[in-house]
Amino acid sequence: MSRGHLVGLHPSYNTHNDSQQFAIEKCAVETVTKSKVEVGRQHYLNFSVPHTWQIWNDQGMKWDSTLGYPDHEGFRCGVCFPFPVFNVLTRMQLNLWEKPLIVMEATLFRYRDMSIDRATQVVNSLKNTVKKYKGQFVILWHNNSFLPVNKNLKSVYEDWIS
Repeated sequence: MSRGHLVGLHPSYNTHNDSQQFAIEKCAVETVTKSKVEVGRQHYLNFSVPHTWQIWNDQGMKWDSTLGYPDHEGFRCGVCFPFPVFNVLTRMQLNLWEKPLIVMEATLFRYRDMSIDRATQVVNSLKNTVKKYKGQFVILWHNNSFLPVNKNLKSVYEDWIS
């Protein structure tokens, strides 16, 4: 945090529609890290419009990065830049922003069973589109992809985020 890092919240599976559990988990992370937590994404990209956004907003979160395809890469939100979210039930704009998730490494390697070369081609194409529109390339990379069993993936990660 002293180097500009953010502590993000990755709440448990059912917090997408359980404000009480979300609050408990957010408080626990803030207690352990001794910092305010205002960003993150839902576990397994589990999401319910508009309930999840309302929970995040009510808990003082600033941005979420859950909206992406779990089983496919691409522009689920139709854009590659942050946008303010809206509760369609209350017809009110929230104080929360969505940073759309563009790609997740597990999607390409596990769900779609791509080779490293093919996945890199796909990612480069997505990155080029994001650059064209001056957007933000949001990537989800799981820490277990850095385990020794996945030794080839560290250099892939470094390539993808460059």
